[in-house]
Amino acid sequence: MSYKKLFEPIKIRGLELKNRVIFPAIRTKLAEEEGKINQQLIDYHVTRALGGTGLNIVEGTDISEYSSSKKYLSITKDDYIDDFKRLVDSVHEADGKIGIQLWHGWTGFDEEQNLDRLFPSKYELKNKKVLEELELEHISEIVKLYGQAAKRAYKAGFDVIDLNASLGNTLHAFLSPAFNKRTDEYGGSLEKRAKLLIEVIEEIRENISKDMPIFLTIVSKDDYLVDGLEVEDIIEISKLVEDAGVDVLNIGRGNIQTDAKKYTIPSVEIEKDFNIEETGRIKESTDLIVTAMGKINNPDQAEKILTEEKSDLIAIGRGLLSDPEFCNKAKSGNGDKIITCIGCNQGCYGGLVDNIMPHITCSRNPMVGKEKVYEITDTEKPEKIAVIGGGVGGMSAALILNARGHEVELFEQTDILGGQLRLSGRIPGKEEFENSLKVRIEEIEKSNIKLHMETEFIDKMISDENFDRVIIATGADARGLTIPGNKLKNVHLFTDLLKGKVKPKGKIAIIGGGFAGVGMAELLANQEDTHVTVLEEKKVIGEDLGELRRISVIENLKELGVELKTSVELLEIKKDRVIYKEKSKNKDLEVDHVIMAVGYNANKSNDIKQYCQDREIPFYVIGDALIPRRALDAISEAANISINEID
Repeated sequence: MSYKKLFEPIKIRGLELKNRVIFPAIRTKLAEEEGKINQQLIDYHVTRALGGTGLNIVEGTDISEYSSSKKYLSITKDDYIDDFKRLVDSVHEADGKIGIQLWHGWTGFDEEQNLDRLFPSKYELKNKKVLEELELEHISEIVKLYGQAAKRAYKAGFDVIDLNASLGNTLHAFLSPAFNKRTDEYGGSLEKRAKLLIEVIEEIRENISKDMPIFLTIVSKDDYLVDGLEVEDIIEISKLVEDAGVDVLNIGRGNIQTDAKKYTIPSVEIEKDFNIEETGRIKESTDLIVTAMGKINNPDQAEKILTEEKSDLIAIGRGLLSDPEFCNKAKSGNGDKIITCIGCNQGCYGGLVDNIMPHITCSRNPMVGKEKVYEITDTEKPEKIAVIGGGVGGMSAALILNARGHEVELFEQTDILGGQLRLSGRIPGKEEFENSLKVRIEEIEKSNIKLHMETEFIDKMISDENFDRVIIATGADARGLTIPGNKLKNVHLFTDLLKGKVKPKGKIAIIGGGFAGVGMAELLANQEDTHVTVLEEKKVIGEDLGELRRISVIENLKELGVELKTSVELLEIKKDRVIYKEKSKNKDLEVDHVIMAVGYNANKSNDIKQYCQDREIPFYVIGDALIPRRALDAISEAANISINEID
């Protein structure tokens, strides 16, 4: 496919973009603690500019010191201009264009309790903290702060100002009647609620060149909010902001205050094009250039949106995290070689909200934020290396080592590559997991990696020469619970379902409400004549899914009629029932089948370790073979060992 529309140039005021692909503002936590640019952020953006993007937008950058987070960028001081100029110049040298998103008044992620969160009206957050109504004096100060920030951005050489009025921040809150209950000139009618936004746009326009475009990032509507914004409101707002000096509308969706946050970083459970109908309606009703945003992760999808005139520009965020070469591959006719985002949210959203993770990353691309640290270079000492296990960790290690010039042999004991990710892709709605393996498997098959399928490593080694190093990526096996009745014929491991070994129907109890358990519930509840009950010992169902995925999964389970029981203690399984304790009372549940979905045990591979120790061969254990965790961990460990620990 040629992707003619996707790679068509477009002019916006005095700026010409070489194509329609925008790498949008994505919070990274890559900044220095005081909010300064560092080399990591420069490398991160340069890599995607070299990959062929039309425009990069630097993540939401705080304009006010009293609401700046230590983990995110700030443009609150003139001293920061030179650092931003280094970023701008580096992207320009890479034949890219770059904008900066201006941000104010964060209301989510409450890890920093001392931050000011600024709202139009009194509002109580989920953590019970009450936001007070902004005073008029403070509002005028905010307008000036935007102008000062824009002036700094202009001096730094940015090509675009992107103004964020979404996700529940200050500007979004003023626009939305769900949040704005003011009775002065900044509240009431839509025009009054938009007064602050218009003043900010006009202040920005006065502090930058007339040729410099202003983008406005805004929601298409307020999901899950009583009296929230509707598409019709956004259409009216578009007319007001055009007169004030905006050139482009980026149409996002979601807010942090409600379950609509699931749309802010849409997971695998959210349908593709979930925001395109609304975006198309807005485009039909405005003369502004419009950007489609939200789970656009392949060039065919992007080209279709443009061809159908649903938007003029395409924001590809996580698709460019997972593969910085997205544009180059699509333009050269290799769109089928793109490493697509699978919507797992493990590295992008997980990296944002998990205080243990230093910055965002990607389960498909561990180089995110480490573009130079994890740069793949040719080895000066080629070695013969065995990689044991053909899951995502093993495949990643094999490919990287092969690319560096090592002689690699990959051993897989089954007849198919992909491991647990392939099995996960057999759950309804998670097909992207399994489909994502296709490119990696093709890369292995076309490389000079020697592939041994249906082969046990030890059996092969009896008659083979030694390897210089061994990477053990043998994964993990599903485990059950050691309780009375666990060996009955109607008790199955969840992996038996995914492998097609059993096809239970009727009354089914699923033991375990984590990722595996809720996946089995979705799989089985779609069948006729089947009723599913999930029994979970913790207080929360789907805890290991992450917050955003959990919202969608729980909604789906409830729609399917799945019964969810938490804080239960499993006591015994009998032929026709499960005995459990709930709120200190013993209860029983009639069942035809019981599915164990309580996690994994690592395949310790002691025989392989002993083989290596006997021959003094260095070995490394990665992924689930070390500790059962996520695909993200396996791929990250594979990259670290293959690049940093092996010469």
